[in-house]
Amino acid sequence: MFVRHMLSVAATSREYYVRLPPMYDPNRAYPLIFVWHGAGGTGMSNNVPIQQSSGANAIVVGGTALVNATEMRTQWQFNNADSPDVAFFDALVTEVTGLYCVDRSRLFSAGFSSGAWFANLLGCVRGNVLRAYGVVAGGMPGGNRLMCTAGGIAAWFLHDASDTENPIAGNITSRTRLLTANGCAMTTMPDMPPPCVRYEGCRPGYSVVWCETTGAGHAVQGTISGPGMWQFFSSF
Repeated sequence: MFVRHMLSVAATSREYYVRLPPMYDPNRAYPLIFVWHGAGGTGMSNNVPIQQSSGANAIVVGGTALVNATEMRTQWQFNNADSPDVAFFDALVTEVTGLYCVDRSRLFSAGFSSGAWFANLLGCVRGNVLRAYGVVAGGMPGGNRLMCTAGGIAAWFLHDASDTENPIAGNITSRTRLLTANGCAMTTMPDMPPPCVRYEGCRPGYSVVWCETTGAGHAVQGTISGPGMWQFFSSF
């Protein structure tokens, strides 16, 4: 069950939801997964259902974006490193790791659509905080113009080739940046779940997995994204 909380960030009240594992043990250090919803969602809706796969083995936190005054719906601000949502993420890390027993070496981020763009931004500017991240149907904010944290970060991608709302080229740009940063080869081997592939030759601990589907359109594809991301995160 997700429980609603509020947090003040730069004098703005921000909403987030926490799901503790069943039989939460305050003496066990859990991995912490931040999930970022698609446009119009909240911390617990329109999101990657990773909690269905992580079960009793991770704390899951879903932040809620602010309402975009133009579109009149929640929307992550992912265009630059000084986004107020990056400050929100920083505040959430401090808040949640202070409240619960968290393994600080295993912080993860997962996003869908607007939240995937934001997860890609965090992977770029907070790669020294996150251990790995996963995205569904996102893109790379600023293309290659952002100054990303040196050293790269492990990442898992899912995108449908027929997605017209967020074309697959955006995530290809993000993938290409990481393949270079992580020292990966251009060859792949099959990974689970299908149709995922894992790039070979990446530096140890800096894996890149790419999952490309056809016919699903702009969708979270929960039967692939939830199990696939959790398998990826739990390998670290």
